[in-house]
Amino acid sequence: EQQSRLLAQAQGDVISLVIGRDGDDLRRVAQSAYGASADWRLIAIFNNVRTARVSAGQRINIPRPVTSR
Repeated sequence: EQQSRLLAQAQGDVISLVIGRDGDDLRRVAQSAYGASADWRLIAIFNNVRTARVSAGQRINIPRPVTSR
């Protein structure tokens, strides 16, 4: 249920695109995009992936951060 809520709040709000490099993972991507590596799960949910692993050349959409309401 929490995943559905996060996805609904972020749906359609892509703020950037990251192309994965060797050694990247979603924790590093989240740290760079949001300043918090723990937010990697939002990126994973938005991109329909199950792990933090990123392949070289993989396209990763970065959704707008979810804010508390």
